[in-house]
Amino acid sequence: EPTNHLDFNTVEALTESLKAYEGTVVVISHDRSFMSRIATQILEIREGKADFYPGTYDEYVWSTQKGVMAEQRGGKRGANAPSGSSGDRTRSGGGSSEGVSSAAGIEVTRSGDAAARINFKEQKKSLERELKQVEKDIIRAESETEKLRAKLAELSEKILTTTGPEAAQCSRDMADTQRLIDDVESNWMSQLERREVIVETIKSL
Repeated sequence: EPTNHLDFNTVEALTESLKAYEGTVVVISHDRSFMSRIATQILEIREGKADFYPGTYDEYVWSTQKGVMAEQRGGKRGANAPSGSSGDRTRSGGGSSEGVSSAAGIEVTRSGDAAARINFKEQKKSLERELKQVEKDIIRAESETEKLRAKLAELSEKILTTTGPEAAQCSRDMADTQRLIDDVESNWMSQLERREVIVETIKSL
């Protein structure tokens, strides 16, 4: 867990260093924003099996939410589904009458039948709805950050004129406020990256 006990600026420095590093690093972290910024390949370990996902963390999350990984593991394949049927999607190239494209972890079968076209439209609508929600979350995070920074400025002024227990309490309040700012900013950055992924995915559809 590389980001435990690190402040916001240190996490940023670590993130930039890892992004610039040309070698291979295996990272296990609960910090989703950190992972979404540095991970280029995902190894999912579930039910005693390891599945390799050659994509970013955001793409992986999107895939698991929409069931793509489950399909790759055969979780949605019919018991008697023949090879090459709609229940058998792979990333192999060529040899198929239907082109399969992948964007941000989403596999879309571009067949000519009406059902596929409807599904294609529904995917786009779902992405557009999610994009609106993400944009609202970004605005909310920016507003919250502004309020917290104003509070921190007030506390910084207050501590200059206080002593004893009151100063100690003011110092604790400042530390708590800074932690809140770090959390909100981390979420804000995560939402910005998520918005970018969604926009690129919509463009690719």
